[in-house]
Amino acid sequence: MANSNPHDLPFHTPARERRLSATDEELRDALESAHLPTLIMTLVHLTGDRSLLRDDLRPAGPSISDASAGLNEAQQKEIRERAFSLLREFRDGGGILPEPPSENDVANMLSFCVGQEVPPEYLPLMLEELGLETHDASYFEWRRPVSPEQLDGFKVLIIGAGMSGICAAIRLSQAGIPFEIIERNDGVGGTWQQHRYPGCRVDVPNRFYAYSFEPNHEWSGYFSEAAELRAYFERCADRYGISDKIRLSTEVLGADFDDETGRWTVQTRSSNGAEGEIEANIVISAVGIFNRPTLPSFPGIESFQGEILHTSSWDDSLPIEGQRIAVIGTGATGVQLIPALSDLGAEVHVFQRTPHWIIPNPNYFEKVPTGEQWLLGHLPFYAEWSRIRFMWLASDGFYPAVQVDPDWHDPDVSLNAQNEMFRNVMINYMQSELAGDEELIEKCTPDYPAFGKRIIIDSGWFRTLRQENVHLISNEIDRIEPQGIVTQDGQLHTVDAIVFATGFQANRFLVPMSITARGQDLREQWGDEPRAHVGGVAVPGYPNFFCLYGPNTNPAHGGSIIFQTECEVRYAFALIRELVESGARSIECKPEAHESFSKKTASHLARTVWSHPKVNSYYLNASRNDTVNSPFRLIDFWEMTREPNLDDYALAKLDEPLASQAGD
Repeated sequence: MANSNPHDLPFHTPARERRLSATDEELRDALESAHLPTLIMTLVHLTGDRSLLRDDLRPAGPSISDASAGLNEAQQKEIRERAFSLLREFRDGGGILPEPPSENDVANMLSFCVGQEVPPEYLPLMLEELGLETHDASYFEWRRPVSPEQLDGFKVLIIGAGMSGICAAIRLSQAGIPFEIIERNDGVGGTWQQHRYPGCRVDVPNRFYAYSFEPNHEWSGYFSEAAELRAYFERCADRYGISDKIRLSTEVLGADFDDETGRWTVQTRSSNGAEGEIEANIVISAVGIFNRPTLPSFPGIESFQGEILHTSSWDDSLPIEGQRIAVIGTGATGVQLIPALSDLGAEVHVFQRTPHWIIPNPNYFEKVPTGEQWLLGHLPFYAEWSRIRFMWLASDGFYPAVQVDPDWHDPDVSLNAQNEMFRNVMINYMQSELAGDEELIEKCTPDYPAFGKRIIIDSGWFRTLRQENVHLISNEIDRIEPQGIVTQDGQLHTVDAIVFATGFQANRFLVPMSITARGQDLREQWGDEPRAHVGGVAVPGYPNFFCLYGPNTNPAHGGSIIFQTECEVRYAFALIRELVESGARSIECKPEAHESFSKKTASHLARTVWSHPKVNSYYLNASRNDTVNSPFRLIDFWEMTREPNLDDYALAKLDEPLASQAGD
């Protein structure tokens, strides 16, 4: 089984030719929709003609949404004409690809494409994304021969059929490792299966919000809605043969590890109440952090005569038009929901505790032109360069803005020059949108630095607040009465329904499961201070147990949780591979390695905006420690999870007790 793909899964492999079948008219039409910096990189990649990397064609600065990158009409015409000529020659010549660009060329192209200087340390990641270095599929190949007998009876149990669970299953299937997925909902997709409130959509550009090995060139919009995202993960599960290995409408109650056998016994309960047990060598928790809502308890809430619900359990039968609906919470979910409710004819009473920073993106509701969809699916390297742009512009390009400058002159409201720049951009935008309404401007201006909470893309928020049927209330809630909500100023706000957009129990990663080993329960051991080793994956004392989207792995400065998850799956697979290849019974993170990494994480967090005294969010625990956000750049996270340091782990062989090795 060494270096094989037993199921012949449809992973991308490099090819030396890619044929085009398009008429001249179709080519010209498609090029009209091209994102020009991406198109320039594609032309350089296809021809090796570096003369296109001219200063007058370089983007003036980083921009996610401007397809022209500030180029004038003559420059745009020149690029499209050269592209048309090239593509016609490429088509008529049989689609033979040239030798790939050198590493130095790629480095120059990357900085040119994003309009900023990108540090050289990003080159290995970008080469991998372009398929010019080790392809990501090679991480999931065996390093030593593995016989069928070694996998006979071996099983991995994955808890959750959302984005991360499906990703783990695909990679395990690639290596021929038996697995099963347990999913408490009646369908796959996780967050995108559960969350169906009006206006629900992703806030990461779709180019970057997809598996690296399964790009989707047919996203209808630049930021897709929940139903389309759910359909993507359903297709992935079907395409890779995962669907028939998912047990739906079944909840995991707990799991207990047996040191002697090196196996977990997992307790389950189906939707009809039937309970059962499953044995597995490995348990992977892929339950995420957006599945257990936070429901504030206000005095008198039980007396309310209307409907009460949380956005995570939206009821499609809830009447909206002409109804008075209270929405409590103005975070990312509330900012998406409230404009949708107002547009559907509701009178919306918005109860805000803390305002959020809002940034515009003209593409947020825009559809992807059919021409650009064609380029993504047919023009060699266009999709790869498009994804790479977003990897930088929507993630690590922002990272300096979240770092504390100890010498900064105004630390109460900003952290450094870049952070102050973003603050000013968003304040200016807010003031222009609210057209001089000083009362609204005051209510909508955060008192904490930008990025203290995840910056929200404007979904019509400021436009909505100016509508007559929308009322922004910043007085705190005192109690709830049968007819509505009473604020501390004594005013009764009469409403027909109350919707909580109040976030999730983000630092209670395993609720309500009980994960036990050697008489200890991990959930109780963590309390509200969960910690895990590199990538949030492993915890000492709990052998053969791995977390995806675990503690301190949320990319809060920007980026895509799918990227983080792929890194974590790669890391966890390497540990499973070591377990199988070595013939060991169990593998466990050593306490000293875990403690060292925890200190490193805490040290990095202390230098970020998330530790600012004015920042409050459901990511913080009772001690104001952030247990959710990752303080690392994406490049750091990628590098630290490429290969585990096996010195950080203890292996127990069949005739040795694991407990005696974990602290060696």
